Amino acid sequence: MIAVVVMGIIMAVGAPKLASIRDRASVRSATQQIGAYVATARAAAIRRGMRANFKVRADTMWIEIQQPGAPEVVAPPIPLAQTFNVIMTTTTDSIVFDARGFAIYPAATSKFVVTRSSASDSTCVTRLGMISPKCQL
Repeated sequence: MIAVVVMGIIMAVGAPKLASIRDRASVRSATQQIGAYVATARAAAIRRGMRANFKVRADTMWIEIQQPGAPEVVAPPIPLAQTFNVIMTTTTDSIVFDARGFAIYPAATSKFVVTRSSASDSTCVTRLGMISPKCQL
């Protein structure tokens, strides 16, 4: 009986710390996924010699190539809220890369902020296509 009480006390003390670790891991994974998708969009634009769009709608992101006719989806949509249980806020709904890999839309640096409970992280994408974690805009 004493062992059960001691284990209960240890769990009560350790549970909040484990929740914080889980929140930080989810936020880190989501920001890494955003950075990977932006890099993939830029690489696809350069590789194919066409414009590529990194698109965001609500909490879902995907990549399209602007080719003649209908756009081609290069990377499937990822719902960040479902996948990582995070909330994403952004300053733009898309980033368009030209065939040289430069962002031609938007005209300023794009910022993506990912939060879950008390954990928060950000990623910025410059017009040159540089991805910088933990940006301070």
